[in-house]
Order: sequence, then C-alpha cells, then structure tokens
Amino acid sequence: MANKKKDPDDMFIKVDGSKAVGELKKVLEELISAPAYTNPLEAYKATLAFIDAPKEEIPVTKEQWAQLYEVTNNIRLLEPWKYLHESERIAILLPGRDEPVYIVVMGIGGMTYGIGIYPGYDSLGRLGRMIENELGENNMDVAFEQHCINLYFGDRAELEPRDINVLKSLGLKFRGKNEWPYFRSMKPGFMPWHMNRDEAALAIASLQNFVMAFTGYLKLGQKVDFENGETYFRFYVPKSDMWYNAAVKMPPTPFIQPKLAITDDALTAKLKKKKKSKAKLGFALGYLPVPIQEEKNKRPKMPRIAFLIDIGTGMPVDQVSDMGSEFIGKPLLDMLARYVAEYGRPASISVKDEDTGCYIADFAEKLDIELIEDGRMAAANHLMAEIMKFMSPGLMDNFPE
Repeated sequence: MANKKKDPDDMFIKVDGSKAVGELKKVLEELISAPAYTNPLEAYKATLAFIDAPKEEIPVTKEQWAQLYEVTNNIRLLEPWKYLHESERIAILLPGRDEPVYIVVMGIGGMTYGIGIYPGYDSLGRLGRMIENELGENNMDVAFEQHCINLYFGDRAELEPRDINVLKSLGLKFRGKNEWPYFRSMKPGFMPWHMNRDEAALAIASLQNFVMAFTGYLKLGQKVDFENGETYFRFYVPKSDMWYNAAVKMPPTPFIQPKLAITDDALTAKLKKKKKSKAKLGFALGYLPVPIQEEKNKRPKMPRIAFLIDIGTGMPVDQVSDMGSEFIGKPLLDMLARYVAEYGRPASISVKDEDTGCYIADFAEKLDIELIEDGRMAAANHLMAEIMKFMSPGLMDNFPE
C-alpha cells in the first residue's frame, strides 16, 4: 500500500476531529468533481473500451499470487461474512483513482463465501441491475454483464488445474468445505475467467485495504447506518501520508444510461423518407449460451443475438449475432436499416425494458418510430427462452453466484 510504516492504531483514526473531517469533506468534493462523476457516460464508454480492447492477458506473477494468498488468509481469519450483509458495502478510494472501489462481502446466508471487488460506478450499477433482475427472465443476460473480480472460498472441486498449480507453486494446501480460495474475473460479454496482471494488482490493493478497513470497523465498533445509505469509507491523504476510515453517506452513484447512436446522417435521411407502415415490431437481445474461445487459455466470449419480431404473429422477421464481430452494434443497426429500406418505417418497436431499448432508442427517435417498453412482450421473451433452452439447458448450472 502507499502509506509508510506507522503505528497500527494510526490506520484506524475515527474521523471526528476537525482536521480529519476537513480531509473527508475535501475528498468527497474531489469525488463529485472528478470526470467519472461529472461525465458518467464518457466514463462508461472508457470503461467499455478498456474491457473490450483486444490486448494480451498478461499472466499474474508469482509475487502477486503470494501477496494475494497472504491477504486471502487474513480475510479467512476475519470471517467478514459473519458481520456484513451483501448490501453493506465498504468503499475504498485508492490513490490515483477518481472512482471508489466497492467491496461486497458474500456468505452471510451460508451459501457462497467470498469477496466481490467492484471497480467503480459502472460496475456497481451492473451489480444493482443483476440484483433487481435476480428472479427475472433476463437474469442470465445481466449475469454476463458483470464487471468485477471475485474471491471465492469454495471446495476443491470448484478449482481448475490452473488454480491448483498456483497453490502448488506457493506450497499452499487447504482442506475442508469452503476452505479453498480462488479468484475469477468477470467482464461484460465474457465467461468468468482467470485474472490478468492488472486485475491482480487491483485485487491486491483493494483486499489489503479492505482488511485494514474491516479490522478498524471491528476494533472501533464503528456504527454505520447502512440501511440509510451510509458506507464505511476508506481514503488516503498524501499530505499526512495517512489512511482514514469513516462512516459516511457517499454521494449518489451517477446514473449511466448508454445509447447506441446512428452516426451515418446520409443513411438516416434516406431511411426517414420511407413511408411509415402499420407494422408493430418487437426487438429482443440476449446472449447465446455458446462460449467462443478463439485461442487456448484466452478469455471465452459470450456472443449475442438480436431479433426483430412481428408482434402480431410472434415470428422473427430478421436476426443478427456478433459471433464473428467484436460488437453487435453495427450488425444490429444494419438489420434495422435493412428492414426500413425494404418495408418502410414501422409504427412502433416494443422492447421488454430500458436496458434493451437503449440499443435502438436513437434509431427510433431519428426515424420517428414509437419505442414502447412492454415487460409483457411475450413473443420476444418466449423466443429467447426457447433458444437458450434448446442450445444449452445446463450452461448456468456451475455459473458462480
């Protein structure tokens, strides 16, 4: 961590003195004036660019693994799942970042034990959407949209050969149920996979600071009103070379609503001249349960498929996927343009929710097509469910919770 050697008690100063309170206010002011807060859509695009950028997955070093399993052992001894619910999060502002890292503790229900590391506003928002859709029909879709690093404490059978090899190289052995630690990286549009070197560095800093924050939380008996929006916040002050912990009501998480935009003005003008018909269409978008792994040891991609559906008959009119492309945006817009060029502008397009609608909202607005949010869009939901059931009925059986 960034701080120098100090008395351990210095790490757990309550923010109740005027100087400490002043530092806290300054940090919170800096947070809400940072680019990630003032322009969340640009921050979202930057996050996606970072996630989607084709780059080499540089392996984690042995030194990093040693640090990770050292802090993992401290977490096991602390057993934070005995004290924190998954909704009671610790926020850490690491040096050099303008978004907090959010720590989610799993295990109070006795099911899955571990720690989730959510690096910023976008990742926290994705977690929120997954929780909201926990019992919904598109739960698999939001599950594949998560962006986080998870530390799990599971059984030996859950580990892959690569995990076992790391433990052997460090001379580590574990025994018993929920005693075997392992890490998984989750990126939108991909299967859960092993961490790369950059993710390991983030996990080390986040987990080390989580241990310090949580120890302080227990040691001081800090009262945190989680139910009313407070969090336990850990931040670093370079001037004093000190870390502080505080129960604080964090600024609201910026709302991020992405939109797939048409950039071809000439095509838009041409399509807008097409007569409007009485056709009512549905639009459905989902992941195909057929992971694509281009190279051995490379993170497997989850391709998406998009449908245009005739609401009256429930039958698909057209479909596209991104199995052969990096992002479904272009083939999706091409499909919509192809329909309008041949049949004219439909009277309306229905989608099941706002998350789906954002892919075609700009298209519908510019071509004066009514966009309808209709959770009862049974034709699209039924079609997607049947495709998932037919293609891979047991894919999600071993998906990490």
